[in-house]
Amino acid sequence: MQSVSLMDRVLAHLYRYRYIRYDIQHGAPYELTQDGIGMSVGISRSHASILIKKLLDSKYIIEGSATVKGGTRPMKRKIYVITELGRNRYLELEHAYMDMGVNLAEMDLTVNDRTFEDIKRLTDGQTDYYGLLCVLDEDVARQDLPDNMQLIRFTRDGKAYIKDSIRQAFLDKGTPDDLKHWHSKAADWCIDHDRPFTKKLIHLIGAERDREAMMIIRSMRYEVMDCCDEKLFDAVMTLAMRHPDPDISRIAVRMALDVHDLESAYVLADSVSGTDPELGNSARSEILLMKGNKKDALALAMCGRNGDRDTGIALGMSLLRNGRISDAEACLEETRKHMLESGCLFRLDELLRCEALCEIAEHRRNRAAMLVNTALSLCRNERRRTELDLMMDWLRRPCSS
Repeated sequence: MQSVSLMDRVLAHLYRYRYIRYDIQHGAPYELTQDGIGMSVGISRSHASILIKKLLDSKYIIEGSATVKGGTRPMKRKIYVITELGRNRYLELEHAYMDMGVNLAEMDLTVNDRTFEDIKRLTDGQTDYYGLLCVLDEDVARQDLPDNMQLIRFTRDGKAYIKDSIRQAFLDKGTPDDLKHWHSKAADWCIDHDRPFTKKLIHLIGAERDREAMMIIRSMRYEVMDCCDEKLFDAVMTLAMRHPDPDISRIAVRMALDVHDLESAYVLADSVSGTDPELGNSARSEILLMKGNKKDALALAMCGRNGDRDTGIALGMSLLRNGRISDAEACLEETRKHMLESGCLFRLDELLRCEALCEIAEHRRNRAAMLVNTALSLCRNERRRTELDLMMDWLRRPCSS
C-alpha cells in the first residue's frame, strides 16, 4: 500500500478545519496549534514544527493568533490555517492518492472512528501497536510509539487515547493468536518501562509465557498475594488451571479468598487438598465463614490445624465467630508467636485484626485500637487497609452509654 507522507497528512488534517479564518481572535480549535497538529498526526512537537515551516514557506498554510477553545490559559497562541492554495493542493493530492488506492480523507480519521477491518486495511495489516494499546491498562506517551503511527489520537498531555468501545471491539475481533501476541508485546513494554510487576505478570499469562510468569509468582509469592485484585487473580487462576502446580494453587486459593471469589476458592481448595489437606480444610473453613456457616467452619478448621500461619488464622477466626473468645485468643497468640519466630509476617495484619475483634468482644477498646494501629502499619493490601481504617474510625468514637 502506498504510504502517505507526514506533510500530506498534516495538510489533510488542516483541511478538516478549512472553514476557520486565520484572523480568528478567540475560540480557535486546539487542533490548529503546533501541539494539536503534532498530537493529531501522531508526531512530536519538534517534528510538527519542521513540517509547519515547510508548509508556511509553500504558502499552503498561514499563521494566525487566537485564544484556544477550552484552554486554561487566557493568552493567545499561534494557530495554523490552510490557505486557498493549500486547499487546492489538498484536492490535487486527494485525487492522486485515490488513483493509487489510498483515500486521503480516511487517513485523517483516528482509530476511534474506525472498525477493526479499517485499521488492518489502512495500516497494511500492521496492528501490533494498536493491539498493544488495547490490552495495556496504562498511559502510553507519544515518544514511546513510532513517529509514523497512523490513526492514533493523542490527548493534550501527549498520551495515546483509544475509546473504551473501540478498545473492546478491537480485542473482540482479534484471534487467540492475536491476543497472545499483543499481550506478549505488552509484557515486554512493561519490562522496558519499569511498570509494576503485577502488570507484567498479567500480560505474561495472557501471552502464555507461563514459565516466566511462574518464576515471578514463586519468587514474589507474598507480594503477589498482597497486591491481589480481580484482574490479577483472574490471570493467576488461568495459570493455575493450565498448570496443576501445587505452589501456584496454594497462592491462587489465598487470592481467591481475598477477592471473595468463593466458587473459584472451592475449586482451588480441592486442588490443594491433594498435596496439603490441612491447607485445603482451612481454605474451606474460611469459605464457610464467608457464607455464614460458622459451625461447620469451626469443625473443618479444627481438622486442618497443623500449627502454621494459615491454619492457625482460620481456626482463630472460626473460634471467634463461634463465641469462644478465650480459645480464639490463645490460638491467635500461639500463631503470632510462630510467625514472629519464623520471620515471615505475611497476613500478620489479618491476625492482629482478629485479635482486635477479640479485645472488642471483651470490651477492651484501647487494646483493640493499639492492635488495629499496628495492623495498619503492616498492611499492604488495599481492601484490608480499608477495613482496618473503618475499624479504627469506629474505635475512635465515644462509647455509647
